[in-house]
Amino acid sequence: MTNTQAWITLVAGFALLAVQQVYSQEAIVPKPVATIPYRPPAVPAINPQPPAKPRWTVPPAQYDRTFNGPLLITVVSTSDELKQRCFNFNTPGMLGCAQLYAGKCEIFLLPDELIRERGWTTGLMIRHEIGHCNGWPGDHPGLRDHVER
Repeated sequence: MTNTQAWITLVAGFALLAVQQVYSQEAIVPKPVATIPYRPPAVPAINPQPPAKPRWTVPPAQYDRTFNGPLLITVVSTSDELKQRCFNFNTPGMLGCAQLYAGKCEIFLLPDELIRERGWTTGLMIRHEIGHCNGWPGDHPGLRDHVER
């Protein structure tokens, strides 16, 4: 027997032993794993829900007047866009916000249909936001309920 034949025999023997060991082991059976049922996260409402009873609020008399300066009113499409335009200020049911800078005031509002769905009118919303343009603080001190005539 030559050296080459001896090496081939040796390698074949090791291969036969390896194959024999693999097939002689018990089959590997996966163990059951406890699972938790997947519940998708709740999808947030596209727009805030209307309050049970509409509450129309207007600013105190000192702020409830026309704005003496440039006023720009921008209607945005979604609550997310409104939140973005209002510097991520967000309160439940928010319909608009006002920003005063350099003597100019910009009001951002949701579309009229959404404002009306929540029991407001665009006119009342603009009146409310102009109060903020005139210096009425965001925590609404002196808030007055609006009475329709």
